[in-house]
Amino acid sequence: MATTRNYIDLDAAFTANPRTHDVATKTDENAIRGALRNLVYTQHYDRPFQPDLGCQIYSMLFEPLDALSLIVAERVITDAINKYEPRIALQKVSVNEQEDNSLFIQIEYLIKNTLQPQVFTTTFTRIR
Repeated sequence: MATTRNYIDLDAAFTANPRTHDVATKTDENAIRGALRNLVYTQHYDRPFQPDLGCQIYSMLFEPLDALSLIVAERVITDAINKYEPRIALQKVSVNEQEDNSLFIQIEYLIKNTLQPQVFTTTFTRIR
């Protein structure tokens, strides 16, 4: 008999579940997508007692964007995901420069025990 795993995380917005009035949860694809977003957007030393959690993409926004910088950004994201997100099998991370000097990040992965590939995309933009 094959077992399937359900992944459940708390909703980061801490909204209330309308039926139980408890904190709402995210499940499966939505839970992992939220965890990836939190991991990519978290900088080192943002979380108490977990100084290494996250990646340093924000600091790379102000570096000169060249081919080497994009490769380093891909490696930083790959290392963070491999270290802190055991629920997925990472397929590919790509970081591309946009015309407005922002970084477009695309993460392709498989949720463990599934065969359907998933894609997470986000854009980091300089605000100054």
